[in-house]
Amino acid sequence: MDRDPEPILSTERAQDVGGLWTTQKYGDFVQGDKRLAPAFVTGRVELQQLRGLFKLTFSELTTVRRRQGDNSCLRAKVFLTRKKTKKRMADLEETGYNVPVPSSLDARGYVCNGDETSGSFDLTLRDAPEDPLFYRGLCIAKSAQDAPLTEEPAVYGFVRFVDDRPEMSTTENALGLHENQDLMGKVQKAQDTKGSNYKPIQVYTRTV
Repeated sequence: MDRDPEPILSTERAQDVGGLWTTQKYGDFVQGDKRLAPAFVTGRVELQQLRGLFKLTFSELTTVRRRQGDNSCLRAKVFLTRKKTKKRMADLEETGYNVPVPSSLDARGYVCNGDETSGSFDLTLRDAPEDPLFYRGLCIAKSAQDAPLTEEPAVYGFVRFVDDRPEMSTTENALGLHENQDLMGKVQKAQDTKGSNYKPIQVYTRTV
């Protein structure tokens, strides 16, 4: 009895959400502008995919105050952007996507709140307004409206994503056709030099 082809994947493994995620992009945090942000963040983030699902995986996210004895309020959120990230991004809140933070991490939606950071955690991108693979980078920044008020967001740290997706090889490369064409070209050139009576292979090629 003929059956439709099915993916070779056990039901148990297909339901194991934690075991099939693959990293599509990644990056380490770079410090933001020290004139605006009283602190910076360190750590790493990966953009991961499981079929049609995406998430951000943060590793060892840590907040570091720039000056000892500084008791200023530290609050920062996560923003994805299609722009090239840098230490100052005045239009971040208008052009970026503020990734929601679950109440299990912070009731007010911050990943940095005071001297506490969330460490290693995941943020879902199921509500992202566009394909997450379009985003070029990520910022952790204080909103301009959060205390202390500032004229623009204060970037604690930013990431420029490195694309970790494998390059898609063309059919010609996958089958080695380019190498065959080069070889046939060399053979034909040698035959022409010797004055061979053999006709080029194209003559014997029959169109299907």
